[in-house]
Amino acid sequence: MAMRIDVVAGYLNASRKNSVSGKIELADGQVVWLELSGNLRGKFSGRNFSFNVNHPDGAEQTSAGETAGNSDNLSASHSQEEVEPLLELRQIGTIGDVDFRKAKSPLVPIEELMTRIKLGETPPFEVVDLLYLEWYGQSGRVVAEIINVEIQWIDQINETQSSPVADPLFVEDTDEADSDGSDSSGEDELENDGEWPLSSTQTVDPYQLFPTDLDDQIRQSLKQNDASMQPKDGAVAGANSLDFEEHETNQPRDWSEVIPGIDPETKALYESWDEIYSGQYDQPIEGLFCGEYEIPPLDSVQTDEQADIIVKIIVARLAPLNVAIDLCEHMTPLTALKMIVEEILPIARVHPNLAATEIIRHYSTFEFCEACEKEFDAEYDKYHE
Repeated sequence: MAMRIDVVAGYLNASRKNSVSGKIELADGQVVWLELSGNLRGKFSGRNFSFNVNHPDGAEQTSAGETAGNSDNLSASHSQEEVEPLLELRQIGTIGDVDFRKAKSPLVPIEELMTRIKLGETPPFEVVDLLYLEWYGQSGRVVAEIINVEIQWIDQINETQSSPVADPLFVEDTDEADSDGSDSSGEDELENDGEWPLSSTQTVDPYQLFPTDLDDQIRQSLKQNDASMQPKDGAVAGANSLDFEEHETNQPRDWSEVIPGIDPETKALYESWDEIYSGQYDQPIEGLFCGEYEIPPLDSVQTDEQADIIVKIIVARLAPLNVAIDLCEHMTPLTALKMIVEEILPIARVHPNLAATEIIRHYSTFEFCEACEKEFDAEYDKYHE
């Protein structure tokens, strides 16, 4: 069953082969970033575009009840919770179907629509433009049927920008210009070794999760640790003969010593993060994500069409583990499948509870791609000429 979301604006960037990135805004104001593998098809292939929902006369959007030429229609019986679910801030996985269609949209409120259907009446509909957006990520299959949508094609992209378009769909607060007319956002304001200074109105800990004297506690703990790590007399002379690997320890830090007086709930949270980040309890990915699905033998996969389906299944099953596979531009579905099965999956490991954090573990084909290595070497040589 698909998770259905109500999207009001966004953009998608498919200019890079085997990758679809972008950002969408839900009706409740939540903004979600998309970092998906795969390619768009048809008129969207290799394109960049933004979209925005037009609400005629300020009316609220009503999800399409019947999509022309599409049997997977949005049922009017979905509750508000199903229409506007909570998604992870960063969505990984694989892109599904993205298409521009015609749809029938009801002209009456949802309550009246349901009443007329129960009475056997035919409610009034209008035919509207619909953008169908689908992907497979941490929440499984996600679908958005976006009606009354206006699409703007983006033909030129400034690759130095973090997003393909300086679109007005997601306006963020910016500082006023300086009184002398100069822009206060320039690099000349960088301080503290390249870090941006906090504004006077910016709150570091708005939910009061940390003690007010946390900085002093950490500073004191660091001083104690620094003193305990000073070499004893004669230790430096024999340092070169030490086997440092033999003296390494995997013992987790004691948060009661790092932050004296820390509450038990926060301490347990930090300890669980330490366990996840340490890698000590990581497990092979192959045993975690396969489940009922068994990857077919590579010699039985003969076409790109067959390989593409298998790659999508693998990437989609990894997403709920917070694991992403990034495909470089040189990959075909067959070469991608071979590299994933032979190079990535045998070495990939992940903590079973990584999904409880916001950390995404990326595995990339460019690490094993000869073409990527040659391009990197060529750029390196050019830079150092």
